[in-house]
Amino acid sequence: MNILYFHAGSGNHGCEALVRTITNICDLKEYQLCSSVPTEDIKYGLKPKKIYQTTFRADEDIENVKTAFSIGGDNYSRIDTARCLAKYNQKFISMGAKTILVGCSISEELFNDPQVIEDLKKYSLITARESITYENLTKHGIQAYLVPDSAFILETADVELDGDYIGINGSNIVDNDLTYRNYVELIKHILNNTSYKVLLIPHVVQQYNDDLKFLKRLKNEFNDDRIRLLEDMNCIELKGYISKCKANICSRTHVSIASYSSCVPTLVVGYSVKSKGIAKDLGVKDIIDYREFQTDQDLTEKFKQMDLDTKHLKEIMPEYKQRCYELRELYESLRSKE
Repeated sequence: MNILYFHAGSGNHGCEALVRTITNICDLKEYQLCSSVPTEDIKYGLKPKKIYQTTFRADEDIENVKTAFSIGGDNYSRIDTARCLAKYNQKFISMGAKTILVGCSISEELFNDPQVIEDLKKYSLITARESITYENLTKHGIQAYLVPDSAFILETADVELDGDYIGINGSNIVDNDLTYRNYVELIKHILNNTSYKVLLIPHVVQQYNDDLKFLKRLKNEFNDDRIRLLEDMNCIELKGYISKCKANICSRTHVSIASYSSCVPTLVVGYSVKSKGIAKDLGVKDIIDYREFQTDQDLTEKFKQMDLDTKHLKEIMPEYKQRCYELRELYESLRSKE
């Protein structure tokens, strides 16, 4: 039996998208899921054979695992989660399972830790979703494959929007006074200088990780019916709305992936190796690090300079998406060695 683990719950719709697309690509008819919030997975329609309530301490009583997929994407971004992932890796290996680290982005400073390097070398298979991580892995003698984030092939719901919208996603991760003022000034610019409406898009809706807090604050800043706060829904429906926007400004990586893959002009309020690496590999330059904001107009100025020509994305995206299916070939090759 296959198991997907270190899943933070589907209230993080990027995590939900990874479960849906990895099981699709690898044709996992039945799978088990280790989730921190199983009620969210049920709510948003995931259908694993079994869900384990996990504590992220690798102490769950899990049985009958042949292949274990670590699916968190950027879970190797902090040393505490890296230590926990190492325990899970060892746990599944001791059970005789093969372990796969799927679509990872790893903070560059973690490569300075010998224990992290030792752990990474124990995986049966590693795929990096962007070239910065891939190059760091290979530089440290860790075999890996460069395969795009599986969420690029997420299906898209058919939805309707009542007009032309600019999609805006913000999160608690970028929530500080200067960043908030940048978002406010951006919305002012859109309302005062364009005919576009504004669609505020939540993509992570969890108790301690909630885009809605930031977005509701923005909504309440304005008394304008051209601003719509999108209600919570599953990742396929969210992608439907993201795909219908004329442009998207986003801090969550999986909002940018939904936007890029729909060939919509995308400005990323980036803050990590994952957003920078994906933008680099796609050959797009509309990315700004919120930690480098100097004035409350920086985001607006970057928006005004956005490349709204979708020709480049439309040219590269079919081949880029097709590369996602290399994961299935690698998985099947691993299984053939059992």
